[in-house]
Amino acid sequence: MSKLFNDLKIEGLLIGSPVCEIDERLQIDALLITQNVVCIIDFKNYEGKIILPDEKNFELGLWRSFNGEHIKGGAYINPYIQLKNQKAKFENIFNNFIKSNLSPGDRLNPKHIVLILCFQKEVAIDKEIPKSKELSFFFVDKKIISKIFEIL
Repeated sequence: MSKLFNDLKIEGLLIGSPVCEIDERLQIDALLITQNVVCIIDFKNYEGKIILPDEKNFELGLWRSFNGEHIKGGAYINPYIQLKNQKAKFENIFNNFIKSNLSPGDRLNPKHIVLILCFQKEVAIDKEIPKSKELSFFFVDKKIISKIFEIL
């Protein structure tokens, strides 16, 4: 990723497993901060076909691997809810502790934070991500570098 950022002259900061002293419930696998986008990234160790619930049940439905294994998001029912809740915790911390300390001219709308679910192996999903989520939630697999370039 460092080489890609250097080649494209993009400045950014990638923080792996950041620790939040304000709220220990904020548990992000990786946080990517660039001039144009902030991404919360969660890593999962699954491979193969991922069966998503239909669009109506996307947020609260079960996600399954092709062999029927339930794909959880930590203690949450699915990875999307896990990321959505981590984003809400990040928004709260940003609004209450960080925003007032930004330099004049620096700004971030935490509602625009992008969520990335990164599978460490190759995966395929059986349905499209709902249209209402497609600008803020992304699936990537081991080809994460090229996908992050598209998001940036």
